[in-house]
Amino acid sequence: MGLCSSKPSVVGSPVAGSPEHYLTHTAEQTTPSTPSSPEAPMSPSLHGLVALGSSGTRRGRFRQPTLQPHEVQQAAYQLGMRLSGRPIEDASDRQRLADATETVHETRLALHRGRGNVDSDLRLSNGRSATYSSLSYCLGENDENLLAGSALAAGAGNCDHNAAINARRHAVRMEDGGQMMNVRDYEQTHLYALYQPPSSAEAEESPVVLDSWGDGPAVLLRDSHWAETYGTSTNVIERFDKRDAIDALARTTAFRAEIEDPQTDLHANARDLETAFLANPAPGDIFSAMPVIA
Repeated sequence: MGLCSSKPSVVGSPVAGSPEHYLTHTAEQTTPSTPSSPEAPMSPSLHGLVALGSSGTRRGRFRQPTLQPHEVQQAAYQLGMRLSGRPIEDASDRQRLADATETVHETRLALHRGRGNVDSDLRLSNGRSATYSSLSYCLGENDENLLAGSALAAGAGNCDHNAAINARRHAVRMEDGGQMMNVRDYEQTHLYALYQPPSSAEAEESPVVLDSWGDGPAVLLRDSHWAETYGTSTNVIERFDKRDAIDALARTTAFRAEIEDPQTDLHANARDLETAFLANPAPGDIFSAMPVIA
């Protein structure tokens, strides 16, 4: 594969770490940190309310349970809905939101270099998030499994990478009969993952948006920035049941492993592209971070 140019951003209007893989340069010191690094800055997409009970106060021999930032975000969202007169009463909805928020959190950690077109992540990564997002397009364009796998290997991505990864990562948390979709919004110029519960009534009333490119937890579609345009300016580019989502995840994981395997031609090609992109960085459109909740 020859040197390719970066794909135009497919990100919305205003508007992220697994262990380091082979693409990480040993001299690189400014990548966005994961929450497991207590002294380093956290990617803005992981910020929310300060974790409750973070000091781990002891009572006798036991510690108070500590919520992670993404869990606090979900709790704050549900509390906000209750205070605004739109409570999420159904226990199944609350569990789906908690599960989806875990998926979103995992995707942000996996894309540890950050979002390639968000100003705050570009600052934290010294521009590397854009460089590695561009590299991902070269390795995985025109196939969503390859796009997701290449972004996971590169550790960075834009909204289309995030959507494709979420649609696959959530496979293990899907209910039998549930549907996972990768949705493109042409009016907002954005992609996100959407989970529909099994029953037709819940699928209509309680679909869940998984958007790790935006800031915040998983939310019900009705409460998201994308609610007004859903169904009018949107197109479903992928739809999975649980079995298909598991298969897509396996294909994505296999492609990532091929990129990371030093014995493959794909690995060598990725190294060449990495060198070229680092020598000639060319960021595309840049946006400010945007909350998922409207």
